[in-house]
Amino acid sequence: MKRNGGAVKSLAIAFVCGCCILRAHAELQPFQCETYVLDNGMRVVFLEKRDAPLVALRVFVKNTGSVYEREYLGCGISHYIEHLVAGGTTTRRSEAEASRLIKKMGDEYNAYTTLDHTCYHIETTRAFLRDAAQLLTEFVKDCAFLTNEVEREKGVITQEIRMGKESPERAHNELQSELMHLVSPARVPVIGYLDNFQRLTRDDVLKYHRERYVANNMVVVLVGDVTRDEARAVLDETFGTVPRGPDTAIPLPPEPPVTAPRAGTRRFNVKQAHVSLSFPGVRQGAADAAALDLLGRVLSDGESSILARSIKRDKQLVFSVWAGNWAPSFGPGAFEAGFTCDETNVSAAAGAVIAELLSAAAGALTHEQVARAQRRALVSYTGGLQSVGDIAGDMGGGMISLGDPNYSIRYLNAMMRLTTADLQRVASAYLDTNKLITAVLLPNEEAVPRKEPVARIHSEDTYSFTVTRLSNGVRLALRRDDRLPLAALRLYAPGGLVYETRGNNGISSFIAGMLTRGTDTRSADEIARTVESLGASLSYNATREALHGAADCLGAHLPTVVELLADTLMNATFPADEIEKQRRLALAAIRTERDQWHREGMLNFSEVFYKGFPYAMPLAGSTAAVERFDADGLRAFHRGMLQPSNIVIAVAGSFDPAELTALFEKHFAACAPRAAALMAPALPAYLDDAGTATIGTPRKQATIILGCHAPDSLSDERCPLIVAESHLGGFSGALFTALRGKDDLVYVVQPLVQMDAHAGALLALAQCEPRNTAAVIDKMTNAILSLAAEPMTDAGLADAKNAVIIPFLAGRETLGQQADMAALWEYRGRGATYPREYVRHIEAVTADDVLRAARRRLESFTCVVTTPDDAVQRAKDFLAAYPDAEAQDVYKALYQGVCGPGHLGADRERLRASVVEEWNAIEAKQGPLFLPIGVTHDWAWLNLKALKAQGGSLEEVVDALYESIRRAGPRHETFSQNWARVAAAFASGEVKIKDDSWRAFDERMALEDFPVVHHTDTFIRKYAPAYRVVSQSVAAERMRAKEHEEEGEE
Repeated sequence: MKRNGGAVKSLAIAFVCGCCILRAHAELQPFQCETYVLDNGMRVVFLEKRDAPLVALRVFVKNTGSVYEREYLGCGISHYIEHLVAGGTTTRRSEAEASRLIKKMGDEYNAYTTLDHTCYHIETTRAFLRDAAQLLTEFVKDCAFLTNEVEREKGVITQEIRMGKESPERAHNELQSELMHLVSPARVPVIGYLDNFQRLTRDDVLKYHRERYVANNMVVVLVGDVTRDEARAVLDETFGTVPRGPDTAIPLPPEPPVTAPRAGTRRFNVKQAHVSLSFPGVRQGAADAAALDLLGRVLSDGESSILARSIKRDKQLVFSVWAGNWAPSFGPGAFEAGFTCDETNVSAAAGAVIAELLSAAAGALTHEQVARAQRRALVSYTGGLQSVGDIAGDMGGGMISLGDPNYSIRYLNAMMRLTTADLQRVASAYLDTNKLITAVLLPNEEAVPRKEPVARIHSEDTYSFTVTRLSNGVRLALRRDDRLPLAALRLYAPGGLVYETRGNNGISSFIAGMLTRGTDTRSADEIARTVESLGASLSYNATREALHGAADCLGAHLPTVVELLADTLMNATFPADEIEKQRRLALAAIRTERDQWHREGMLNFSEVFYKGFPYAMPLAGSTAAVERFDADGLRAFHRGMLQPSNIVIAVAGSFDPAELTALFEKHFAACAPRAAALMAPALPAYLDDAGTATIGTPRKQATIILGCHAPDSLSDERCPLIVAESHLGGFSGALFTALRGKDDLVYVVQPLVQMDAHAGALLALAQCEPRNTAAVIDKMTNAILSLAAEPMTDAGLADAKNAVIIPFLAGRETLGQQADMAALWEYRGRGATYPREYVRHIEAVTADDVLRAARRRLESFTCVVTTPDDAVQRAKDFLAAYPDAEAQDVYKALYQGVCGPGHLGADRERLRASVVEEWNAIEAKQGPLFLPIGVTHDWAWLNLKALKAQGGSLEEVVDALYESIRRAGPRHETFSQNWARVAAAFASGEVKIKDDSWRAFDERMALEDFPVVHHTDTFIRKYAPAYRVVSQSVAAERMRAKEHEEEGEE
């Protein structure tokens, strides 16, 4: 489990010289921030940062994380209150008014809850500082906790908890926490457990809020383009009104020491094993925290690190490997190492990782390994804190944990002073295998893959890239910025999904992974060591439209990094042994690409939506294509990429432009066309919208993606559609209002615009319970179509524009972001300075522009639903539960799953009589109460034996069955279509059936026009089924009503 605990970040730099990390006489300088206390006891941290017209405001509420919930432990009440406070109705303004203001300020507002605190944060322009401070004050101080919002958010979080059950990372984290913490409340997930959470009441919420949301338990952090006097006036006027309360310090029970190894294993819906190896560690601020942090970096930071080189590349036991230190504020954490691998390699990989850890403890680390990790830490920390939001988060974290907004700088200075002896000491002290905690998440049995034997520059200057052409046509876009001793390089070249076919799908991503695996003059190890010895980074990846390169380094190291960029791009040799290593990683990536629900949904949607165009294919590639890649084919495709007139490189940072241009001329002069240019196919003149497609998944939740075709990135309709997407999104957007603002149908719903130089789409994505699929699709469709119904209001248009422009400005704060935008738009043909024009284009959009674009584009939709309520998936699930079932039994369950119990008739007395005899004859037996069988409905088998064992009654069965029959309707044609899909899956082998007798059965059913059938005698003898088909929601409702009646009688 990768955690973000002991690692800290800092921004202020004295100077860095050559390749040496400077010692105490030239350490990083602290933030020139001001800390003070308001009259009510609230602590304030303020930093003036005037290089961009932005401000970041963060409010930290201490002792409100899950570890401090005391009697509410396991209920997730801190997270629940965060949901209610963040955007809810206050005593001063309605929820809708708050949402409109957030949109007006740029929609860059959010909140989060951790183990030990809750935070609410806004990034906006300086013009909205007072509005932002007033709104955050109202949220934390004056939340109304309206009953309808309390109940609605309970439904939303219920969806979130269920969604989390689909996450392999969360499953692994929970297993590891339970093993690591026997007593500490840190063993409990922040979001809580569903049963406990659903018992929370509004009174619980009010009580907890009164106790914890008091001024002396809060820290407010303000960073940005505002003077000290302005900041004080605004914060006094707003946060100064929050009332003081009693002290909220909460002692935690001490965790007993680990005295023997602990281990746990669970199976999950993944394609690879996820393994963590943890050793008891230290808390934040402890003397050894920095040394353990640096040890993790030495072991796993970069491809030349010890674990990456030995375990991943040389031994090829894992697909990914990492190590790090987790040092929380509330108690001892852990030093952790982890990896993903095939299940068959778990033991070997764990042994190899432990051997490397023990080797470090025995003194095997070198001075160069430590110095390289220190340099990478320095570049990472300084480069990662260039935005006002990140700086505010860093200073606030130090303040609430240790009372020191400059803790990160002191921490990093301490890290820079460490030696190999320090790391050997902590490795020897903490990496005790007698205290090893091992958490293993394994694939479900059926998911295991078969394995074959300092000058200030005004913010506007961030757009001022100067473009020149090298003598061979390569375009170079440069922007000098000496505020930090850093440089960011970004490259775009022909490549990517648009140039691929089914036969070579994935070749762009494969080549991107191979470019740093060896050149004419350097091996893969030499490339990695050179890059990492500078504390730099160099990587390539493929996008839908291009090959993308990225390098970040100190400005002083540009000569080496530019030479490496040229060498790896032009002179890659594709060594046979490295091809096999990359093939192994690529195939693993393909296998795991669907482990995340949203990725699975997007892959399914793209396959349907872009049928006939390369974007229908996955960027990672297909197994069949990747298995065929060889050196000759890779070299041929690579040669087609190297068209100098279509290569763009942008650099932002600390350098002399003339010297850097000469450097690129020197190293890129050899880049010349070596083969015919890659050719991208034209987008079909008209792609048919495919209606609604349903695709099966073993998950418990459904993913819905609704989309319509949009123009490419060069179209004049681009900006109106982006404003339209902004109007749909956010807390006040039409989608959120329709699906979460009024109902609790979903946890996640968001619009998305995809537009590049070749194609575009306007999408909306949601995840929901399968039974709500139809309602969610209907509401999503209506929300999107509202764009074409009438023009947006002036206020709505202004807010939507702000919600585009302000995040755009915030997304340009780092050198890497600036270089990437410049390179991308130069590559697309709009020019490196187009981002400056983009803001003006957004500002110029009118309501009529949006209306015209919407009416032109929103004529028809493609809807792709990835759901367990799919006929083929239901057949797979049924046969997994009943492996000896025959085709007739699958047919019966599917018929019930489509048509429900409607064929039984609605005579209540006859229904009761049909159930009485069986109810009296069966023996109570514990087991699952419901077996879902529904296809686009929540039909399920109600297990009579389990109901009887749980004390259920015959009348509950009759009530549920009677009401379910009333809701069922004739769906004969729908059933025949679904059965045809299952029969085709039998024929292809996608669904495994024990013999070929299904063929004759299928023919007979078709001749008889798909009648109702009974279970086979074999099924009845083997499984002795005792069930009734009911609507699961109806049955659950009847059971709750029965419980309430019984409680009332008591």
